Amino acid sequence: MDEEKEFDEYCLKALQLANRGKYHKAITYYNKSLQQNPNDEYVWHLTGCAFSELDSLEQAMQCFEKAISLRPDFASALSMKASILSMWGRLDEALKIYDKSLEIDPDQDYVWNFKGLIANERKDYEEAIRCFDKALELTPNNSNALFGKKTAYENLIESKKINNSNNQIYCPICGNQLNAGAKFCGSCGSRL
Repeated sequence: MDEEKEFDEYCLKALQLANRGKYHKAITYYNKSLQQNPNDEYVWHLTGCAFSELDSLEQAMQCFEKAISLRPDFASALSMKASILSMWGRLDEALKIYDKSLEIDPDQDYVWNFKGLIANERKDYEEAIRCFDKALELTPNNSNALFGKKTAYENLIESKKINNSNNQIYCPICGNQLNAGAKFCGSCGSRL
């Protein structure tokens, strides 16, 4: 069997195992593939994904970094690296890498979701809403983005209640400040 065919068979077997949740075995086959071709950024990325599923984040990070070293514009590997940094609480680094990933491929709805979660955690609710809106623009029924946006709006409204003691009224949907007696929100059109 020639090396290229063997490489393809190892990759296929690894993908099949990973799709069935057998990540340890999948990693074994990814490693066999990498012995054949240690410069395949996709296999490094897939190996990192398998390690991530096993919560072996240090090993996953090494794989994503290797994939990125082989292909610096690998948006998905950059996103996965940023996700791990976020899990480690390194939010500033994660945001920079998410932004780099979005420069390469702005249509990653899950990256917009992660950016929204970080913004919400940092109490930058308007930025969170903007990020979730972008995710919903890409995937209108994205339940994570819908829930994230709802949470960000609730947090925004609550923060405005705390910050304003002059009894201002805000739209419960978008957080826009309303005139007293308004029947509709002028920003999002919601009936009040």
